[in-house]
Amino acid sequence: MQAMKSLNILATLINRELGPVSLYLSKIDAPISQEDEWVWFFCLFTGKSSFEEVEQISSLILELMSPLRVGEVIGHSCNTSIFIAENDCLPIQVQRSEILPFSSPYVASLLDSMSDVRPSLFFRIKKEGILDAYSISKTLCEETWFRSQAIPSRLRGRSIDISFGASHTALQAQRKDILSCFETEKGFYAVFHNNSSDGKVRCNIYQASGLIEILNIGREDFLVTIGFSNEEAYGFNPNVPLQIDLSTEGSNLLTMDSVLEDIKASTITCEKCREIVATQLDSDRRLTLRRLETRRETLRSRRTVFVLNKGQELPLGYEPSNETELIILATKLEPYLKEYFGEFQILEHTSQLGIDSLIKIRRTSSSILEISATAEFEYELGNFFKHEHPIEQTNYVLCWTIGNISDGKRRFGKRGLIPGGEIRLDVSSASWLKVFTFNTHMIYVLPLENFPSLIVRN
Repeated sequence: MQAMKSLNILATLINRELGPVSLYLSKIDAPISQEDEWVWFFCLFTGKSSFEEVEQISSLILELMSPLRVGEVIGHSCNTSIFIAENDCLPIQVQRSEILPFSSPYVASLLDSMSDVRPSLFFRIKKEGILDAYSISKTLCEETWFRSQAIPSRLRGRSIDISFGASHTALQAQRKDILSCFETEKGFYAVFHNNSSDGKVRCNIYQASGLIEILNIGREDFLVTIGFSNEEAYGFNPNVPLQIDLSTEGSNLLTMDSVLEDIKASTITCEKCREIVATQLDSDRRLTLRRLETRRETLRSRRTVFVLNKGQELPLGYEPSNETELIILATKLEPYLKEYFGEFQILEHTSQLGIDSLIKIRRTSSSILEISATAEFEYELGNFFKHEHPIEQTNYVLCWTIGNISDGKRRFGKRGLIPGGEIRLDVSSASWLKVFTFNTHMIYVLPLENFPSLIVRN
């Protein structure tokens, strides 16, 4: 926990590069001394930083560390003077030569290495927890603008060398191939490719305070903003493989509308985004055509269903391969099933209500006419048990194939037909039909592939 607080202090310092103070850390040197309870951080400033700026940074570190009581500023240097922190007060000024004789060898080497023309600063934090150069750089990358994949020109080329004992790493600003970039009063925008397929444009907002805000912009809102034609995309939901990084010096939370307003104002950005979406739309169209061709090819290899009618074989289509195609075939078979039973008609179908359909049927010439019997459609009969349909409310099951369900006593439960099921079932045959008996309730099964007037062949 202590180590994390220390890293948060460093992250806040680095984020000051987007704030009013131009702090460019070029080095963090934190060797470990086995006898020392402190971890030392040595920072060099690049560019021309004024004495006032260095003093501001020193005060900032004190403000961050004092409430936590985790460390203290040892000093900073500008020209030949060095400021030594006394408790939580602002540093007092002394000459470098005055402190060198009383310093430990390591601190003395730090003081001696301070350039007369290059401002520098060093401070120490209590050593608690396990740290190494990799964990430091990883945490700093996640909590600072270094996480951004594109940054303003004033921050490019910045890096931090991190040495911690024997481990060493460099933290550098990332740079991805930018599709478009522009700058507004809100900050620096960078737009680039992203392979996300959730239909949204992710906008990461990196603020000077270190806060990272994420806005997810909806597909439709973004397409309207860049002026992509709805007519062109009609019938498709093209992916928008884009991401936006916004580096801002402000501290106010930005809204999706304000971000979209800036994007819309950038003509070049809108044009390039439209090109990307158009390419994605073209890919979607080609994929749809390939899928249709695959379906056509598969259809040519399927068997055909015929029905015998007055000595002629009438084609009804292809052998069904799923429940929807079974319902289509059952509808085409209505007049032939009516001729066989004496009465048969599918009255309606509403699958989401638990029982698929209501039918009108008279099973035999001596049976009563069932005006609105309940019927369940299943491609394979075994699915009736897997789907746990209500038994007492089901009168008929229309399926394509019985599968491996033979006559005899069976048991089933929540996982379908299983030997140890808690419900008992008696299966018997009645001509080409099957009859299920549960106690006193009976369900008639119509396996259409066994319908006497039906022929299936290649």
